[in-house]
Amino acid sequence: MANHVQRFTKSLTRRLQVRRVRFDEKNLNYDAKKHDLTPNHNQSSRQRHSHKTFLEKRPNLAVLFAVATLFTILVLRSFLTLPVQQYETSSGAGQRYMQLVIPINRKSDVDLCKTILSAQVLNYPVPVIVPWGNSSDNTPVAKKKRMYSKVARIYAYLSTLPSEAEDAVTVLLDGPDTWFQLRPDMLLQAYYRILRRQNRKLRKSFADEIEQKVIFSAYHDCGSRNADDAVCQAVPDAPYEGGPRFLGHGAMVGQAKDIREIVRRALDKLELAPNAPPKLLPVYTEIFGEQESRRKRVQQSPTHNDWAAELGIGLDHYNELGLSVSAETFPKWETPRKLLRELEATMPPYWTVSGREPDLPHDTPWADVKLLTGYNDSLPAMIHHWPTVALGGKDATGNRKTWWSALWLTEHARALFTASERLPSTVVAQVHDDQGEELLFWNRQPNHNRMGAWTPDWKFSYWSDMCGRDEQWTEVFRDEAGPWRRTDFF
Repeated sequence: MANHVQRFTKSLTRRLQVRRVRFDEKNLNYDAKKHDLTPNHNQSSRQRHSHKTFLEKRPNLAVLFAVATLFTILVLRSFLTLPVQQYETSSGAGQRYMQLVIPINRKSDVDLCKTILSAQVLNYPVPVIVPWGNSSDNTPVAKKKRMYSKVARIYAYLSTLPSEAEDAVTVLLDGPDTWFQLRPDMLLQAYYRILRRQNRKLRKSFADEIEQKVIFSAYHDCGSRNADDAVCQAVPDAPYEGGPRFLGHGAMVGQAKDIREIVRRALDKLELAPNAPPKLLPVYTEIFGEQESRRKRVQQSPTHNDWAAELGIGLDHYNELGLSVSAETFPKWETPRKLLRELEATMPPYWTVSGREPDLPHDTPWADVKLLTGYNDSLPAMIHHWPTVALGGKDATGNRKTWWSALWLTEHARALFTASERLPSTVVAQVHDDQGEELLFWNRQPNHNRMGAWTPDWKFSYWSDMCGRDEQWTEVFRDEAGPWRRTDFF
């Protein structure tokens, strides 16, 4: 028995290497370094024999101790990874993955930290960051190459997903310019509410031939290079007067397989177009316009069978998923008036696993929290800072600094971020889909250290490597407590 234990422990120590991935902001590289934890076996034979270990003296007790220790660790880890009993899950609930994907370039810096922190605090899945370029060359040719690289790398990542993740609800951001203000329960419920409402309307005209699958952000201005283009004219009116009717590029939400088809179409257009635009918004606008033109032709001629343009794209007209804000936006930070029952059904804003943090107002309800409200007092789960400078308007990036302190979670950002380290790393939400089926959503790639992000090849980049510089933590936390450090709590 002792020999078996010795062979096992030697084999284990040879493999006990901590793989740490450091984030190289300058070159967007991920350098993996291994820290060898193998004990030093170079001490003399005499010294080893003169100080026998517990394993050598009492091998049977050593085995029992090892088994008991392993069992204890597994039990403790189960409490960290199994869902907190915030949901009464029925045995018939469907199972789905959820994932958050963020394309980044070298200018991410503080903006990426803010996006990740707001998602982390609210228990969104650990994000996947997709680097796509860090060139400072702003010539039209260089911009086109970067846009192609961005789309190609997103497509490559989505193409490597396993079959069980094909129907994972994916939140694909345009970049690190989005903040989260509501929990994933609210975002997912809004997504299915939009699908249910829009597909009910589509069935009146197209029966079951067409359905919405992927929901894009909506905005008031057409993203085409020319507002008189046919792709702009083909877009239907908003469902209410004054509402946004055009496709925006803050985020798209849908199943991974459906988003991949849209990204593939964009990649095809960038490859084939002799004068491809240096921005992605006109490309997605053209794709959406072609779909809407095709739908109109089908209505006029039911025998029309050109399905190539149909991708199931819909828009978030009521800003239920997200609100795009520009330099001209006058923000309305108000306590919620709509969806309060849904909101109160989620965990309270300052809820934590322990509930013992002295600086957090744990009992504060959502009804007392000021949220950025959208049109018609909607409650968007995401806030996207629209880069209107790309369309000839004013630069909206300044809002990311001036509005940060108004976001409800930033007053206690450090305490909430530290507390979120103890959140379960598996289950993120439980909602009902557009068919009324109960769905339980799991983190696509859970990790015991939630504080950071995955790369497309599933290497983990730690928060301290991405957001540990002075100019980053001072802006994100706005205190004098220094860079955030991970704490071991068992």
